[in-house]
Amino acid sequence: MTRIFSFLLILSFITSALAQKQVANFDLNYKAKSYGSKESLSISNPNTGELVILIEDKNKTSVYLLDSEMNIKSTLTTDRLESTFRSFIGYQINDDNSYGIIFSDSYKKKFGILSFNFNNNKIFQKNLIFKFNKEKYVEGITQNGVFYLMTVNKKTDDVNFYALNNNTFKKHTVSFADITYELNGLKKKVSSILLIASGLSRVGNLTKIDANSPNAIDNTSKKNKLYQTENELIFTFDSEKEYTRLVRVKVPEFTATTSLFEKKKLFSKVNSYESFYNHNSFLHKNTLYQISVDNSKMFFSAKNATDKSLIKEITLKKEDSITFKNGPIIQEGGASIFAEGRVRELEKTSKFLRKISRGNTGISAYDYHDSTQITLGSYIEIKRGNGAAFGAFGGPLGSLTYTGLTATFNPTYAAYGGYTSSKSTYIDCLFDKDFNHVKGDKKKNIFDKIKSFEKKFKNQGYSKLNQNESNSSVFPSMKLKNVFFHNGSHYLSYLHNKDRKYYIIEFKK
Repeated sequence: MTRIFSFLLILSFITSALAQKQVANFDLNYKAKSYGSKESLSISNPNTGELVILIEDKNKTSVYLLDSEMNIKSTLTTDRLESTFRSFIGYQINDDNSYGIIFSDSYKKKFGILSFNFNNNKIFQKNLIFKFNKEKYVEGITQNGVFYLMTVNKKTDDVNFYALNNNTFKKHTVSFADITYELNGLKKKVSSILLIASGLSRVGNLTKIDANSPNAIDNTSKKNKLYQTENELIFTFDSEKEYTRLVRVKVPEFTATTSLFEKKKLFSKVNSYESFYNHNSFLHKNTLYQISVDNSKMFFSAKNATDKSLIKEITLKKEDSITFKNGPIIQEGGASIFAEGRVRELEKTSKFLRKISRGNTGISAYDYHDSTQITLGSYIEIKRGNGAAFGAFGGPLGSLTYTGLTATFNPTYAAYGGYTSSKSTYIDCLFDKDFNHVKGDKKKNIFDKIKSFEKKFKNQGYSKLNQNESNSSVFPSMKLKNVFFHNGSHYLSYLHNKDRKYYIIEFKK
């Protein structure tokens, strides 16, 4: 028995070691003592396999070029970015492998760029001239190394994509005029779909989906989503009960096609009125998943996103057992901030349907080798004392930030932020390539591994403090944290606040 236990312990250690690997650490000579307004960013260059890391310090901003083996090749330093510009909204990789990081003020009215070239060792900041013409900012998009500033014209319902080239913008227009829907008897157009009220202004209402990572229901429950493939920007709109509207925009041609995918309708009536139900969709590898749910039943389907053919359909009623789930019904968090971190297991199908139909319903899908894990559930809004709704990123509902870093710049980090601070009720379901249910426990995904690493780091810090080590007044913690996807792997990078070194840890499936 002792030998078996020792073998399992060694096997566990080896498995843990293989799942993660420290690939770099370097001394930044970091000066700042506070970290609240500072970031570290990453840019993966698919053409060279190189990685760029940007790190903000007390009075300077530094960019590091790392080769494919994570060795530092070059470093450039400039002054801190202007205090006006606090939002990083995208980047570009030029043909000569020079780079630009685009930033804006918090109102998305003014824009600037940090340009740097490791070949000639030049780095500079420059304000970008951009004039809005009866249009509103929606999103910043980097597609194949080109940065596009996306806007919508409220008068014409044209969606504009401004390509950045040599610090000037070239306009490409796509008409979204045929995208309309009715809400409470009123006809709505694309400008009202893509914009949401925020105080006295309106901001973009579009969620980027990271196809390389698991996505929490907190993110995928949003009604308007953007998916990026090699040569397309794919938008899905789910404000309508009857349809999912899918718009494919080819890049760089900027031609668009629109298709409608019917949703299963729930016609149960209460006092002669149609009952309330929720609905949404998720696109994954050319399969469109759709859900419609009320407190008594749920319809879930998978369709080919090209020819609309039905691949799979599941109907679940409140009196049924959920035979296609892998693991219990999970409720994370709760309806108040005091429930944060709490995890409950629910037993009844009726309670699951009731909870997910009352929340912001969503679907996510992620591949695990030869199977796909589907998550079905809903996102819970957390109410503060003043009645404001807060999301998984710690900001007001509709905010797309995670510890200050905009989800616009790095959807991978936004996906991780939603996953690790989820406030949702959900089930996980495993299916094979033919969409047959696969029995067994839920698989640990890449974010589970990163989350475990962070927890272990924190627990080691507690342990060292209890041992009264020197300088124990400084609690070991990760600062300037970032999670990103590069060369086929996920990485966690951070500044260690005690030894002041910057670490990069690789995680593999």
